[in-house]
Amino acid sequence: QAQSRLEFIADTYLSVSASAQHVAAALLAGRAAIQAQIAARIESNYDHLRAQCAKSEPCRVLIREGGWYAVLEIPDAVSDDDAAYQLLERDDVFTHPGYFFDFDQHNVLVVSLLTSKTVFEEGIARMMRRLAMI
Repeated sequence: QAQSRLEFIADTYLSVSASAQHVAAALLAGRAAIQAQIAARIESNYDHLRAQCAKSEPCRVLIREGGWYAVLEIPDAVSDDDAAYQLLERDDVFTHPGYFFDFDQHNVLVVSLLTSKTVFEEGIARMMRRLAMI
């Protein structure tokens, strides 16, 4: 028990390296440009996902309240865990089952919106094909 508490303290209160401290001001000064790029990518990918799900029946995009993930409601025919596994094993698409994010329902997948546009769009196309088969 003591070791676990010491690990927590060490992880929580680790000091920042000298090199990170040295460039911190420059990194913070450039944050607006980086934040704008991230926000634009997230919105573009979210818009693409909504458009793809609106075209077909296998999923419904839930309202995004912030962050860089999108939540999808998928058919009840398969659990989110099985769907995530099939997508990874058969289609090389990485999603998260909803229970990773404390969803009680078992037909939820979570996808990252941070992925580059071309990779994201290809992954969504593969996901839509897989969900149509379920």
